[in-house]
Amino acid sequence: MNIAWLVFLWSGVSFVVALQARRLVGRVSARHQLAVGFVLHAVAALTMLGAVGAGSWPRLVPGLVVSGVGSGLLNAALPLLAVSTSSGDPGRGTDVAMAVSAGFAVLAAVSVLLLRERRS
Repeated sequence: MNIAWLVFLWSGVSFVVALQARRLVGRVSARHQLAVGFVLHAVAALTMLGAVGAGSWPRLVPGLVVSGVGSGLLNAALPLLAVSTSSGDPGRGTDVAMAVSAGFAVLAAVSVLLLRERRS
């Protein structure tokens, strides 16, 4: 299977969920939406363990769908949280969101550098 179709599946699900997530406003807080999005990403990653090494592309599909749902929820919740932390100043909320994002990116980079390579 062409990997482009798998990426298209994931991004398509994410896009549709992000569009539909606006219906959650007022019923589910952005904070809870964000938490569910992260949990879905974790579940998706666990379902895809070993699939690539086994050459089982179809085994990735359920994980990519679950990940797409989680990503859609995250993409819908993040702007709401950025604005809500702003206390009337949208620029401040955006700055907080960017600083947190940068912090996680640095943490990820350090983690990658500290991990050892597996050698065959």
